Amino acid sequence: AAEQWRLDSDERHTEVRAARAALPAHGVREELCAMLRAHRAVLVCGETGCGKSTQIPHFLLEEACRAGRGGECSVVVTQPRRIAAISLAERVAAERGGSQAGGTVGYAVRLERKCGPRTKLLFCSTGVLLRRLQSEPTLASVSHVVVDEVHERSLDSDFLLIILRDALKANPALRVVLMSATLDAATFSGYFGGCPVLTVPGRTFPITDHVVEDALEATGWAVRGKPLLRGDAAEAELAGAGEGYSESTRSSLLRLPPDGVCPAGLIAALLSHLDASRPEGHAVLLFLPGVAEIRTLARELALAPAASRWLLLPLHAELPAAEQKRVFAPPPPGVRKVVLATNVAETSLTVADVAIVLDSGRVKLAGYDAAGEYSSLTEGWVSLASRKQRRGRAGRTREGEYWALYSRAVSARMAEHTPPEMQRTPLAGLVLSILSLGLGPPGPFLARALQPPSADAVEESCRSLRLAGALDAADALTPLGAHLARMPLDVRVGKMVLYGALLGCIDPMLTIAAALSTRRSPFLTPFEQRQAADAARKPFTGEHSDHLAYLRAYEGWRGARRAGGGGAGRRFCDEHFLSHVALEELHALREQLSGVLADLGFASSTREAMEGEGEGIASVHHASLVRAIVCAGLYPNVLRARMPDTRFVDTVGGAVEAEDERGIVKFYLAERRAGGRVFL
Repeated sequence: AAEQWRLDSDERHTEVRAARAALPAHGVREELCAMLRAHRAVLVCGETGCGKSTQIPHFLLEEACRAGRGGECSVVVTQPRRIAAISLAERVAAERGGSQAGGTVGYAVRLERKCGPRTKLLFCSTGVLLRRLQSEPTLASVSHVVVDEVHERSLDSDFLLIILRDALKANPALRVVLMSATLDAATFSGYFGGCPVLTVPGRTFPITDHVVEDALEATGWAVRGKPLLRGDAAEAELAGAGEGYSESTRSSLLRLPPDGVCPAGLIAALLSHLDASRPEGHAVLLFLPGVAEIRTLARELALAPAASRWLLLPLHAELPAAEQKRVFAPPPPGVRKVVLATNVAETSLTVADVAIVLDSGRVKLAGYDAAGEYSSLTEGWVSLASRKQRRGRAGRTREGEYWALYSRAVSARMAEHTPPEMQRTPLAGLVLSILSLGLGPPGPFLARALQPPSADAVEESCRSLRLAGALDAADALTPLGAHLARMPLDVRVGKMVLYGALLGCIDPMLTIAAALSTRRSPFLTPFEQRQAADAARKPFTGEHSDHLAYLRAYEGWRGARRAGGGGAGRRFCDEHFLSHVALEELHALREQLSGVLADLGFASSTREAMEGEGEGIASVHHASLVRAIVCAGLYPNVLRARMPDTRFVDTVGGAVEAEDERGIVKFYLAERRAGGRVFL
């Protein structure tokens, strides 16, 4: 309360208060507070740019402080992406006069947190709150939970909604606020018993729309080669384009990849055209489906004649926070900022100087191959809801332009919404969480979801957990399953760590588990130095195992850093084409996993890992043990090779052994079942 009184009365804070008051969200402040006094849950539909992600949580904190309930207030805001949680916390902390997050306003995401006992407003990733529920099932110490961007329908957020609906019954003091810019209001309101809906008007500036036909026309760029669309497909594409385009544009339209990213040459030509004709301060945000596409396009754009005037900045979930923050800083004079981003830039982030959005229209979504029993990222077209979010990035702070790098005909075929992740990804980790939280049998519990997964998908996940030894025949948690449920790892990777702890091999297993769980590889392969990179990593690849290669690279880097400090570690990375950032992230995750093991009671194993007393893989015996643990953890997804029978052919000199043909060696899963053959 004293801090809030100081903020309200401090004349130096006048400018910040004025900026906040100018946001559309400020106009619904009193209505929001009144709704939460009368109802347990409220739905906030806010257009892009209305300020809901920063202001709604801030209002809740201010209201409690001014009413003398600041000591009881604890607002937790979940975000689907770590970069959004960090940037929003820092923004709200700045609004409250702090130089950075960590005091009254804080954040907690994987591998990074700035919060403490004084924190009253916590921005966190959804997974952080789910882990908190293991020790606090009813959220007794929380006054408000704000779930932002619920329209994304991630596995964690849909799971959280089921739990929150139950928590509202068990904890009468709890209030829940759901927020999104593209919300199916009736669906979510009905799920929470017909809760009231609060609509916040947007502050989006006018946006001019263009499609790839306009890009071809404006640049005069022509696609070479044979048409990729013929017959009815070609007629539909040209009919969708409409009249008014040159023959060159119409011809090029049929030569563009029908299901892929727009050619780099056209993107470079469009950037050059926009750079020459748009004001200098107008930054460009370019959406691409994944990290590989960002890196490939960045290399191509760096070769363009106008590249010296562009500041190319990547933005994706694999970047460390320090590098992600670069996109918010202004570029040097005479240089145009061009941000190459995945869908992390769709929501909750505002790059203030962006006025031009180029959208590939492509996205990579998590999926599941049931036959092979593995997760995958499948590329496809975005939904219309995601398209709206991407378009809205262009008009957040000024008039903008949106260039869809796909045709009108493609746009007409886009789905309204992306299918919820719960219906397209493995559920094994979710099943473990349900059982560890004591929420009842997984099937009936998940049947209460907003859009439940199929019963077959739930049963398949239970079956895989039984095979892994995490569930018994009655689908109850085994001791192994209880430990795995508390580990922030894939089930099979978690098994590897636990087996390593039991067999006195924890140091290498922590490294391998961290390497498999981080999103970036420690190995760098610069396009122009591939042979040199391959030669430099040979010391790590002698055992023909990716797992042991990760381990050898990390141990080499760790040894160099211990002997000569951080500078020696960086030199080691430079010499062996390793990513220092990736290895630092791997090291941080090892420390986190070591702490989890300590909490589980593996204290001696944890000390060994942290003090580096393990013998590494210096001996053949230890390397064999590492292989055995990896195999045991990944089982039953283990291959066995069936070699072909020896064949002979007659020659002038007599019978000789025939060479095997490609594809003649067949691979099968160790556990025999239908569809068990694996193709490599």
